[in-house]
Amino acid sequence: MTHRLTPLLNPKSLAIVGASARPHSVGHSTMHNVLGGQYPGAIYPVNPSYDELEGLQCYPSIGDLPEVPELAIFCVSDTRVEEALKDAIAAGIKAALMISTMILPAD
Repeated sequence: MTHRLTPLLNPKSLAIVGASARPHSVGHSTMHNVLGGQYPGAIYPVNPSYDELEGLQCYPSIGDLPEVPELAIFCVSDTRVEEALKDAIAAGIKAALMISTMILPAD
């Protein structure tokens, strides 16, 4: 039997929601880290603004993916993360990771 945290800690496939080609963005950094780390599973960039990212087909939404990934990594703004999480739950994604930028006040 698979441990309940396996989809989070060792997923067979993942979606990067908010993947981006924009330098210094969370979506770009996440794509770079996943690809640079030689992740062995299927990677599905999700962003309606792109057809392709880093040589991978990019999908407009979680509902458009060819399979249900085990993990969704959210790299979207705080105002969009709730709706994206609802989409992931509806699709049957088993685990989620939310990455957010934190803007600190200037001194």
